[in-house]
This record gives sequence, C-alpha cells and structure tokens, in this order.
Amino acid sequence: QQHHVFNQGMESGNSVLRHGWFQPGYDTWAFETLDAGVSIGSGVATVVFGDQHHVFNAGTDTGQSALRHGWFDPTVGTWQFETVDFGKSDSTSPGSGVIYDDQLHVFASAPTGDVFPGRELRHGRRDSVSGIWAFETLDPYEENSGCENSGLGSAIVGSDGNLNWFGERLCNNILGIPNQIPELRHAWYDAAGWHYETLNRYDDSPSIPSTSSFHGNSEVFGRSAELFPCGHHGGCLGHMWWDGAWHVDYPDLDTAGVNPVSTSTYPTFDQLHAFFAGGSGLRHVWYQPT
Repeated sequence: QQHHVFNQGMESGNSVLRHGWFQPGYDTWAFETLDAGVSIGSGVATVVFGDQHHVFNAGTDTGQSALRHGWFDPTVGTWQFETVDFGKSDSTSPGSGVIYDDQLHVFASAPTGDVFPGRELRHGRRDSVSGIWAFETLDPYEENSGCENSGLGSAIVGSDGNLNWFGERLCNNILGIPNQIPELRHAWYDAAGWHYETLNRYDDSPSIPSTSSFHGNSEVFGRSAELFPCGHHGGCLGHMWWDGAWHVDYPDLDTAGVNPVSTSTYPTFDQLHAFFAGGSGLRHVWYQPT
C-alpha cells in the first residue's frame, strides 16, 4: 500500500501533471512528470479502479483544449494516456471520477458552442470490457435563466446505490448579469434515469462541494455565502447531509473566505473530517457521533 498524490506543477516553464508516491522501504517520496507536453495538470480528478490508478486532468490535443485520462498499467509498469470526449469536454473543470455499476465514470465541463455560449455538465462512462467511452450532456445550459454548470464538484455512490453528482451551477442575477448567482446543484441516476434539483442558492460566492458517505448518509461540504447565519460576506463552511431528507448546518461560522474543501472519513475512530482554506490558513473540522 502506498500514498499517491497528483497535482499541477512546472517544468521548463511549462505547466505539467506531476505524480508523487511514498516509498515505505526508502522512507522517502518519489516524483515524476506524466504525459509531458500534453497534460497540463489543472483540475485533477483521481480514482482507483481495481488495481489501477486513474487520473483526469486538463490537456491539449491538436491545439485544442482536451480532457486527458491516464491509467497505470501494472502489467507493463508504465502509464498510458488518451484524450476522451474530444471536441466536447475541454477539461476546463474536470470534476470527479467515481466507480459505479462496476464501471469507471467521470464528470467534466464543456462549452455548448451555441450562439449564446454557456457551459454544460458532461458525464462519461467507460465499458469495462471494451474500454470504450460513452459521453452524454447532463443538466444542459439554460439560455433563458443563463444557468450553466462549471463542472466543479464531486460524485459519490449513495447508500441507496444511486450515482450522485453535487456541483456548482452559475446563473444570471436579476439584472441579467451572467454567472453572478451560484447554486449547489444535485443530479442523481436511478432506474428511471437522471433527476435534478437545486439544493441551495448562495448570495455572492460559489460553493464548490466535496462529498463523502458517513453512517450511510451522503455528506456534502462547501462554501456558503449566506449572510445569515455566516454574518459576513466572506462566507463560511456549509454542510448538508441526506438521511431521507436534506439538512444543513454551518460547522465553522467564524471563518471567512472558505475555499475548496476536501472531505474524508476515519473509520478507525468513527469520524467525519473536512479540510478547507479559510481565514489565514488550513482549517480542519471533524465530527464524531459518540
């Protein structure tokens, strides 16, 4: 078992995708650049499927912005890369990778290409036998309301076995100025197909959510810019959870400027954790039922 990290780095003045892993036998970290000259390392999303690491990030292909997918092939000991959803997903915002129905899935963002362009949420799944990707547009751009999906968010398989996506959607404000009203958007897939709802709309700043499953509940953390109860324009940490109905609370009211959030569980101590940039540094909150 090894720790792995994927991030954006710089090499010879160019943005690149970096990969690091901890080597227990040497008690040190090793690093490498992946997909040099193609992947640029922004918007990284990772998932482990079987015995393989998969990484999605922004890249270029024949001069166009593209969504790049890489996986480590243990049989040959090297990384393989490909462009997926070429001409659609431009990888401005790779959202999340997830395993559902024994298949690899990814959520990303794509421009509509219409006369009045916006952005739409793209969803892809990879057939485990053929390795062929199939993509579709979810929750499309609404020209009338100006609501578009940024592709920033997180996917999770809920306790009910359904595939869930929680992401940021940006809408026009009452003056028609685009991308001024962020809202937390929820999409889920069941036997009847895809469904959508808006969970929360924020005053002045987006919430880019991170999700986890804890005690069978879906847990969603992100930035809330509500003046009540946060009490300031900087926003505070918002938390929503589903146990048959949606609930909301604000675990860290006094910290302004909440930025991207990462969540995890710690089964050994039965704890739920959230890490985020807030105030002047890294903030950490955790919940323990007993």
